[in-house]
Amino acid sequence: MAEQSLGILEQRRIEAAFAKGIYEEMKAQLGEETKGDALQIETLRKDDKHYDFNVTRCRYAEMYRAMGLAELGAVLSCNRDGAFCEGYDPKLKLERTQTIMGGATHCNFRYRYED
Repeated sequence: MAEQSLGILEQRRIEAAFAKGIYEEMKAQLGEETKGDALQIETLRKDDKHYDFNVTRCRYAEMYRAMGLAELGAVLSCNRDGAFCEGYDPKLKLERTQTIMGGATHCNFRYRYED
């Protein structure tokens, strides 16, 4: 296998070069000033155990569509959300049944912390 013949440093260099291309395209499409407004959020509930909100505008989805990559948007962005919870704390759970990337009017994020 090719990956067995490559060292980890070389694998990371290849991955970084790929990510750099995506990053540069994102900057060109959205501009660097979008760091703070990539998502417009409507908070529904926020307490010690829950954080429920809807994303009503997603500049990531807009960018992927503009790049002709709408079908990859979920893989490149949305699918990271659940993995983040698993890696951050196994007691943190996310339920999301729809996304703008998938064609819905909004993304429905429902985070809860289990004892």
